[in-house]
Amino acid sequence: MDNELRESIQHTADYVKQHGVKLEESLLKESGNKFSFLNPNDENYKYYISLRDSRQIRNEQSIPEKPSPYLFSNYNDNDLIMRIDLQIIKKTAAFVVSATYEANDKEEKSLDPIINSIIEKFPNDETFNFLKKDNKLNGLFLEFVKQMKLVAQSKKVDIVAQNNLLERIFKRVKYQEYLDQTTNDENILMKSLKIRFAAIKWLDAINKDSTVIKLDQWYDIQESKDDGIINFKEPLNFKDLFQQSVSKEITRKALNSYFSTVSKEEEPIESTKISIKKQKKRIVKEEGETRLKRRKR
Repeated sequence: MDNELRESIQHTADYVKQHGVKLEESLLKESGNKFSFLNPNDENYKYYISLRDSRQIRNEQSIPEKPSPYLFSNYNDNDLIMRIDLQIIKKTAAFVVSATYEANDKEEKSLDPIINSIIEKFPNDETFNFLKKDNKLNGLFLEFVKQMKLVAQSKKVDIVAQNNLLERIFKRVKYQEYLDQTTNDENILMKSLKIRFAAIKWLDAINKDSTVIKLDQWYDIQESKDDGIINFKEPLNFKDLFQQSVSKEITRKALNSYFSTVSKEEEPIESTKISIKKQKKRIVKEEGETRLKRRKR
């Protein structure tokens, strides 16, 4: 087999893998003897099939197996929970579990008696408000309780061997690398789509005979320069709207500047002139002149 035929088989196997096996029949019919290796009776058919199937297996194996979920809670640091509060929640969960469960006790027991006793002992202390079910940190407390229960109910014989633990860690790392690569590829694709979207001349599709979009009234109120370029308003700044809980004045200015129909030239300009108090004309007395004896001026 010469190099040209080997490359042709390689490229055909890749092309069929991407577009489907049904393409083989059309290639055989339309190309004549150019793709004779697609014929099952051809001597190179087995080599072609091995390349096609091996590549398919390789692609399937390129996606790592998804690891099992964490048994322990993975709280989010973005919740802005103070470190000292987190330690209080953890230690309280450990105390509740240790007071309820004995070593290697797998029987399910209620934690409510211990939790109620803590609430009754510290009724006016806001530190333990997370024990109440209507508190937003109660869910995090219950997650830590589940962790402590798993630790309390475990046995030494159930501890995973070191080589199995390293294998699990390796699988998690490989899957995380796959997720990072997939996310990066998706971001690159999304960026290219945004560029293509922004490059579309949307004005060419407005108010045409062949288009459904008819925005005559909207189109007429826009200002246009001498060269025909239309000046559109600046888009609404959502960052200013997001700050409405902090300052309503910022939100009011943002909305007024966007929805206002007054152009910059027509905006009233506040007068900055400062009124100066009119002073009397000062008269400089000559030498030796008094109030009673003045010279005519």
